[in-house]
Amino acid sequence: MPFLEDQLGVSAPESLRLSWLRPQDQPLADFAESSGLTVGRHGWSGSPLSIHELTHLVTGGMPVRFFTEGAAVAMEVLGDGRGPRYFSEEAFAYGSVDPRSTMTAIRSQEVQFATAAVFVTYLLVQHGPERFGEFYRRLGGPATMSWIAAQFRDAYGLELEEEIETFLQGVPECGDDSFPLLVAECTGPTIPWQSEGFWRFEGSMDCEDPEVVGGIEPGYAWPSSRAVTVEVPEGGTYFLYINETSDAWLRVGPCFGCPWEDEGIFLDDEVHGKAVQLAAGKHYVRIGSHSDLSPDVTVRLEKW
Repeated sequence: MPFLEDQLGVSAPESLRLSWLRPQDQPLADFAESSGLTVGRHGWSGSPLSIHELTHLVTGGMPVRFFTEGAAVAMEVLGDGRGPRYFSEEAFAYGSVDPRSTMTAIRSQEVQFATAAVFVTYLLVQHGPERFGEFYRRLGGPATMSWIAAQFRDAYGLELEEEIETFLQGVPECGDDSFPLLVAECTGPTIPWQSEGFWRFEGSMDCEDPEVVGGIEPGYAWPSSRAVTVEVPEGGTYFLYINETSDAWLRVGPCFGCPWEDEGIFLDDEVHGKAVQLAAGKHYVRIGSHSDLSPDVTVRLEKW
């Protein structure tokens, strides 16, 4: 929760509740369509953990649903284990990402989620969370372009139309003052190096382990995950390895830099080790498995 507050420039209300429910226990009709729903300070999720619904709880709902949903999707970027935070140049070329098309929607079902997430990401990276938080708190009025533009002008000191046109020019470069929008995995505990040039993490993917996020329901086992971080002392070539008997997969990515340039480094069931290029700085290591399995995993990083 503190991570989401810092990333979005907001303060969460107290006494929040998130429930994991089976489809047959859905509280409202909309739940079946979206697999999650948040009303006030109570969120429901159809999966064991939903960063999306947690973000709704932290930010609170606003009549301008575009930014409410945009923030939630922007924060859940690793929900499925992969995915960049920005549309490709090809998507911009076809003109399919104009945020004005659904910015005035008052129902979440009317919002173009991907476009909303990319535009919110753009605002956070280019201008930081403090201004976004101030802007978001102003969105309690009518969902009209004139009202949204007025709140944007007060919070950012910029014209919304001009900012949208800049956004539509294509994926921008990150400057030295760009905000390094992170993923939740960057909050994982930092594991020290065992010796110079040799790093190892050993752990279990058992759902009973408090560091593992996952769940089992009748007839289905959800993917589970756990995350740790490592401080890479110097940039260069490293060999990344996960033990072949683990029945697990791996993603590694930086906790710094330009967030829409990173697509992560992957090891899966077929590739258990490979040489990778890593820059100096903090990286997350996200380990995935299935919740009905409890493999012991060993991840190694060795300087070449």
